[in-house]
Order: sequence, then structure tokens, then C-alpha cells
Amino acid sequence: MTEKPDITALVTAPICHDLASPTGAIGNGVELVELRSKSLGEEGELVKASVNATVAKLKLFRIAFGQFHAEKMLNATEISAVQTDWNITGQIHVNFASEKSGRQI
Repeated sequence: MTEKPDITALVTAPICHDLASPTGAIGNGVELVELRSKSLGEEGELVKASVNATVAKLKLFRIAFGQFHAEKMLNATEISAVQTDWNITGQIHVNFASEKSGRQI
């Protein structure tokens, strides 16, 4: 018997991948401006915050809807970093909890 394909993961993975590349390019451009002028100004800070929020969302979407296998388990440090990055956006707060202990990490 064959397994049904996970349609959500099959759609989400390429979308996240396609969005990560231009987002990374924008982030790199912001870093270069920072290195040259040492000040982004109000507009640059807005772009930087938007890039960081987009990266956080892409990471969370990859975890929530992507194809993860048992051998690709995330450790508490990685999960905590994604949670912290996501919560900085300020709109929705994410709390991951360990199933074994019910302890939040």
C-alpha cells in the first residue's frame, strides 16, 4: 500500500524556497548599506524589520507545513530561535511545548 502524498508539504516547500532567495538578497543588500553608511535611516530600518519578520515566518511555515522526517528533528535551541524570531514580529506569539513534559521551551 502506498502512502498518500502530503499535499500541504508539497505546496509549501517550493513556495518557502522561492521566497527565501529574494528575501535573502534584500537582507544582504540591507547589510551592505549598513556596512557602508553605518546608518539605514528610518526607511532602511523598516526594510530590515520586514526582512527579519519574513525570514521568521518562512522558518515557522517550513516547520509547520514542510516535509519533516524523524531523522530531521529540531533540537530545543533551534525551536527556541524560531520562536524568538517569530515573536519579535509582535502580531502572533508562538509557544512550543515539549510533549513529554508539557514544559515550554
